Amino acid sequence: MTTKPWRLTQCLDAYGHAGIPAASIWRNVVAPEEGGFGLKQAADLVAASGLKIPAYVRGGFFPAHLRADRLNAIEHNRVCLHEAAALQAEMLVLVVGAVPSMPLIEARKQIGCIDIAGIRAWVEATGFTGFYEVEVFSETYWQMEQDEYLELITQRFLETV
Repeated sequence: MTTKPWRLTQCLDAYGHAGIPAASIWRNVVAPEEGGFGLKQAADLVAASGLKIPAYVRGGFFPAHLRADRLNAIEHNRVCLHEAAALQAEMLVLVVGAVPSMPLIEARKQIGCIDIAGIRAWVEATGFTGFYEVEVFSETYWQMEQDEYLELITQRFLETV
């Protein structure tokens, strides 16, 4: 959920009232060990909201220096897959980046500017009619009044995508 300060209930309610038909859900609002409601309650809330869940975010982080850590990561991703299915998410987003000890300069070499309008045209040319997701990582925006932030995201999405 791009409205990070909101709890799952606030997000589902606000998105529904804003006419947004879908929301990807981050694991931190579901998994109790990350401060979430728990899978059963989260799945019930999602079902009651009527919103579609295009993605459950996030699994991944497979690289590891030690075999035991890698096996733990694989098992964690199996749990994430089961959680995604329980939430009726269409996919599990995997963050497959480098080991945390990778130098920042090397990690930055893997990032570039994205031509959103161009990519949208390519995707639509294939006949895709699914949801588009807007995900913003910004402490500045997360500190805003989240209703205003949601309105800003919606406005910019409609202007850009």
